[in-house]
Amino acid sequence: MQQRTHATIDDRSQRPTSEVGGVFTYEAISPLQAYRCTIRLDVADEIADRAMDALRANSELSLGTSRKDDYGLVRVTSVRAAADGDVPVGVDTGTLTVWCASDVIVLDRFLRPRPTAESLGEALCAALDLPQDALEVHPTSVRMRPVRRDAWQSAWGLPRPTLVAIGAGSVATYICKNGVTIDREKVRSLQRLGVGERTAEGFGRVLLNPALLSVDNVRPHRVDTFEAAPIDREEALTDG
Repeated sequence: MQQRTHATIDDRSQRPTSEVGGVFTYEAISPLQAYRCTIRLDVADEIADRAMDALRANSELSLGTSRKDDYGLVRVTSVRAAADGDVPVGVDTGTLTVWCASDVIVLDRFLRPRPTAESLGEALCAALDLPQDALEVHPTSVRMRPVRRDAWQSAWGLPRPTLVAIGAGSVATYICKNGVTIDREKVRSLQRLGVGERTAEGFGRVLLNPALLSVDNVRPHRVDTFEAAPIDREEALTDG
């Protein structure tokens, strides 16, 4: 990360004033940083293919704020389809372990935030098309913490509503009642699309019975590299 200080000059006084913005500092991602991300689309395959083609055709994008002030230029160097991965069977042992890979926002019937294992279980039952009482919280296998997220709406100049959610990294185990059968396709859809509110913004990512939580020892794993065009440092800094 890097910080850059700017000033907005008032035309009348020819100096920075609070009326027009004054002196302010941006905190931004430094140039020449490489990131790898996953884009999830709940659309038909042909629409997803067109989106991938558009990313390949427009390899230079502008992201974030102050794009007109030489911020936000990014280059897309590799686009490829990713497999959904293996879907856990889930109920072979009579339990279902849920790992929150991101913050999860769940509401009660009065639309109030309720960051609890019980409310998450109800949301899972609804997403998996199960009876509302199909999952019972394991009394000794819950590690969950609530979090508060605050943001700013720059266009309005006002704070956004505070979000209360189940924090990323939280884990809860549920006891599957007799006769409960979980459809594998619904599990696949749940892990791809998420659960709860504002999933399109990255909230609600969960993993069901992840293998990582059942291993005794965790060892580093080398991630497959992706092909990327070499970046010339001076050229990139000049263009950006």
